[in-house]
Amino acid sequence: SAIQSLDHDVTCPRKLTQSQAGPCYDAVLRAWSKCALLTQQQIQPNTIKFDEQSDKSVKKRLAPVDAMSQALHILLTQMPPEQISNRSCSAVLQGYGALGMGKEAEDALLKIEWMLKSPLEEGPIASSSLDVACYNSILHGYCKASKREDMHSAVKLFQAMKTETPIEINTGSSFFVIPPMPDIISYASLLNCYGKLGMASEAEKLINSMMSVGTTTRKPLETDPPEPTIACYISTMQAFENSFDRDAPARALALLQRLESIGQDSENKRDKRSRRSNRMPNRIIYNYALRCMSKHGRGEEAEKILNMFNKAHPNCNGPDIYAYALALRAWERVGKINPKMAAERAEKLFIEMKNLSSEGYLPPLELSSYNTLLGIFARAGLAYKAECLLHELEVSKSSEWNQVESFRAPEPNQMSYNLVIKAISRSNEKNSVTVERAWNILYRLGYPKKGDTSRTPMQLSIDTLNSMLKLLSKRGLAAEAESLLNAMDDFIVEGRLKRNIAALLSSYEATLEALGRCKTIDAAKRAEELVTRMEVVGELGGEFQPSLLAYNTLLNCYANAGMAGKSEALLERINQMHEAGRISSPPDIVSFGSTIKAIANSGKSQENAVARAEALAKSVGHGNEVIYALRLKLLAKWGLGEEAERLLAKMKEEYGSGNLKNGPSVIHYTCVLNAWAKSDDENAVSRAEALFRSMTENNEIDLDLAAYHGMMLNYSLRGQVEKAETFLFDDIMATHKPNRNSFTMLIDAYARCSSKDVGEKAMKTLNKMRELHAAGNKELAPDDVTYASVIRCKMKNGKLSSIRDMTEFEKFLMMRELQIESWPFRHQESYLEASVVDRTK
Repeated sequence: SAIQSLDHDVTCPRKLTQSQAGPCYDAVLRAWSKCALLTQQQIQPNTIKFDEQSDKSVKKRLAPVDAMSQALHILLTQMPPEQISNRSCSAVLQGYGALGMGKEAEDALLKIEWMLKSPLEEGPIASSSLDVACYNSILHGYCKASKREDMHSAVKLFQAMKTETPIEINTGSSFFVIPPMPDIISYASLLNCYGKLGMASEAEKLINSMMSVGTTTRKPLETDPPEPTIACYISTMQAFENSFDRDAPARALALLQRLESIGQDSENKRDKRSRRSNRMPNRIIYNYALRCMSKHGRGEEAEKILNMFNKAHPNCNGPDIYAYALALRAWERVGKINPKMAAERAEKLFIEMKNLSSEGYLPPLELSSYNTLLGIFARAGLAYKAECLLHELEVSKSSEWNQVESFRAPEPNQMSYNLVIKAISRSNEKNSVTVERAWNILYRLGYPKKGDTSRTPMQLSIDTLNSMLKLLSKRGLAAEAESLLNAMDDFIVEGRLKRNIAALLSSYEATLEALGRCKTIDAAKRAEELVTRMEVVGELGGEFQPSLLAYNTLLNCYANAGMAGKSEALLERINQMHEAGRISSPPDIVSFGSTIKAIANSGKSQENAVARAEALAKSVGHGNEVIYALRLKLLAKWGLGEEAERLLAKMKEEYGSGNLKNGPSVIHYTCVLNAWAKSDDENAVSRAEALFRSMTENNEIDLDLAAYHGMMLNYSLRGQVEKAETFLFDDIMATHKPNRNSFTMLIDAYARCSSKDVGEKAMKTLNKMRELHAAGNKELAPDDVTYASVIRCKMKNGKLSSIRDMTEFEKFLMMRELQIESWPFRHQESYLEASVVDRTK
């Protein structure tokens, strides 16, 4: 309208003729496209602030579409056809492309092609009136959207351009245009699409076709693809990074090596047209290759790329701090598979980074690098190394070197302390000093010591305290966990700790887990009180309710205490709460499994326990290997070998019919062996031997030491000495490293047989244990159960009929002969025999 008024305004000293309006229209079209783009940028960050039902919200969302529709309307209806140029069309199509509206851009392009169709053209096919830049805008729009369906449309259009396949510009018109040949931007746009969607194979195929042109000796043809640019290589590396192919990192490394080879050849030939800036991998390509290795967790390949980077760009122009950080993160992901090796290699790389920083080749290391290494140490359970690294950060704060900019070390943050406590939690150290070291970290952050009533500010978050709770939970220190949880509640009320509902729920769950692992008699009662406390908070208007995980942990406490009635009642209540919408998840496999475990540990009769376990298994609605394992353990408790073997056969049948995800494992077979061991069936041993033989012949079962012990227990409890000896020395020791239980079961077999020389045999076996223990097998140290079995063997030919009849002097002589310092019988013999059986399982 401004141009039209300019044409007819007589007061204007200089009129704009219609023939001169083209550049002005182009400017107006670019303004509408820019308006649409700016409107889109303003809407995206604030989308969630608008009401979905609001007309204003819909209007703002539609504003970019309206702006582009207005631009297209001006182009198609207001501009004189003779003034429409590629520049005009590109102004509109680029707007669609920048907004990621590839489909709309392609529709607009076809409308423009139909409008620009010459009336003199009589044939059904004509060359496109638009140049390749307009078509590139369509490809760019599809790439911007990053959707699979848009990707197919982009490939279809690109192939049509590459093969000069005619495109129908108006449905039913039978008129086609031949698109222009793709240029380097077309190829780069398609590679960018492949890169975003992780389509590594397609990107690799396209880049190889482009690279092959430069290696041929023939004269290039017009249909040949252009030589790739740096952007093309970057998109290909991005495709490898986002790909789910297992061999994507190896293919990315192969491409990088190929680029280095081509770059070296071009340098040797001094070919100015394909110098290092174009063919030799530059810093960006190396960094993208490192990103690929980092995402896929390939630490070895990442370090190899670092070495290649250093050789290709010597004299302080090699990898920067970002490149080294990517290699360090690659080792962090390796730690999920092999934590010890990853920690060792990552520590070496980190030391190299520190040395380069101190020499001035790298800037001071950022805290993210320290935290990455702390995370690797935490996953590997290397508590000492994690504490040393944290100490380095804490000491450097007050160090004189820290005043110098080049030596300034970062200060540790909450994540640093969290990771160190996690490292302590995952370490193999079980002593109380380990937990005390974690407490000292909290004290340094302001956590009040016992008896401290001051309200000094704390540099603590709930996440840090949760790490401590998980440490206490893993150690089964329920009392300390409860005390810490109560303190956290007090800190939140006092305003010294910021409230975080999700994190606080994790605090309660960790405390419940600690109660589930402790062995005190009142653990179940305390766990019940804690869950009730959570429910009361929710009913009083609190923002959280106990989760299914919390209820499952309480069920586990009931299971450990053998509270079958409470377990079944809670299981039913969980189901009712789910139906009422109070919790999001129904009872799961863990819920049913814990209830069956409670029945197994309870004092219910054999008939009742087996029937209730079967009923609960049916309630699950589908087969599950965990439920089968718990039912088999229950049958093993009662020595129901026949029923256990039938249940195992049923499990095989369900697995064969596809109703079970996994078939019987070595755990299920071992439970059946234990059931036969306690069975009073006359053929129990032969049935157990047949089952064990089938296990050895099954290639899908990896027999562990527990499986061998299951067979050994059959011989031990029946006093079959010869079979027990043969099985231990010929079978177990030939395939596994025996432990204390292996030899104790043999000695117990001696004690149960009627032979007169069992005392000598027991002493020989004991001495054999000591020899192997001295030779390096730390798991063969005899304990009280072992010595008790030896004493029972030695008393077979004695005058005394019971251990309780021995005098103190006789006990002293026996202890001196066995070279022990304390008397192993601390309970009655009947209880000892039961513990021997339970231990040897």
